[in-house]
Amino acid sequence: MSSLALIRATEMAARSTSQAHERLDSLEPRVTKLETENHIQFKEIFFRLKRLEMFLVTGMGAVIAMLVTVLIKMG
Repeated sequence: MSSLALIRATEMAARSTSQAHERLDSLEPRVTKLETENHIQFKEIFFRLKRLEMFLVTGMGAVIAMLVTVLIKMG
């Protein structure tokens, strides 16, 4: 390989490396934004599940209380 070709190859590698760094730097804010959105969405889903769990536990407590009342009245 001639020295001119080697210089061109080195320049192309340096240029593509700097372009890659620029692309990565431009993607970083987008990734941060997506991470934030995902965090908010998962937090909202978690709170909805907790609320649903509360309703289910309360409902089961009412059913159990009703069954105990029926058992007491039968006996």
